[in-house]
Amino acid sequence: MEIISCDLNQFSVGAISACTVMAIEAALRVLSDGKQALTRHTVEDIIAVGSGYTSSLFPSIEQILDYVSRYQDTLSKDGLRLFSTREIHVLKDEFENKTFRAGILVKPPETIMVAQVENVWVIFDSHSRPEHQGAAFLVFQTFEAFGSYLRQLYPTVPGNDIMMNMLNSYDLSILNYDGNKENPLIPPYFQALQKIVTLEKDAEDLKQNIEALSNNGGGYGGHGNAQQDFGFGNPSFAGYGGQNFGGSGDGRRPGESDMDYAIRISTQNY
Repeated sequence: MEIISCDLNQFSVGAISACTVMAIEAALRVLSDGKQALTRHTVEDIIAVGSGYTSSLFPSIEQILDYVSRYQDTLSKDGLRLFSTREIHVLKDEFENKTFRAGILVKPPETIMVAQVENVWVIFDSHSRPEHQGAAFLVFQTFEAFGSYLRQLYPTVPGNDIMMNMLNSYDLSILNYDGNKENPLIPPYFQALQKIVTLEKDAEDLKQNIEALSNNGGGYGGHGNAQQDFGFGNPSFAGYGGQNFGGSGDGRRPGESDMDYAIRISTQNY
């Protein structure tokens, strides 16, 4: 294993929840530049880019690709693969015989990048590890060495119940490179991303609070109907952007509840 690292990691630069941003930036560099990206300078650049995401909330891959212009026109997601720590061979099946292939591997609460770059296997890890204090590219000459390191990094937890199966699961999002290598990259701006992550978290918290009130038979004003007390389902209630939450023909998705519709409309305008 070859380690190409720098002195900084996501925590030392104060970007405590930026591992997914940094993994996506690493994928962009590897997919556009191939082996030429595997340098200390690139690792430093990735940390510098990711340090711009300062929220304590973890963004999803979809949020990053949708709300950061740097990635909107350069990367696209090619599906999601779910597999367990016992099934590392899934990565080989996905990447083998591809000249350049990169994916974002999520093992909550951590995210790393994995890739096959020409004839080597690569991990980008923004966390501090015993093998490297700073963020690093880890380069492996064989899939067996690559897989062995992943098993060591995320060992299988004994047990076969639902909770253990969740703890032993990976999410792998394959990324495609859609950019033009001749065009300079757009500078990274994370303001919109940080705002939408906060809004969606607040909306989810609101939804859960209202559902809890409804389930408990309580509600605002003592009516016992939280949706009614908020005005949802009332045709005269106009929400964000003049949308009518209670009407028909207003963009509501089939089967969508008043509550889900209200939250979706309230967040999509940002």
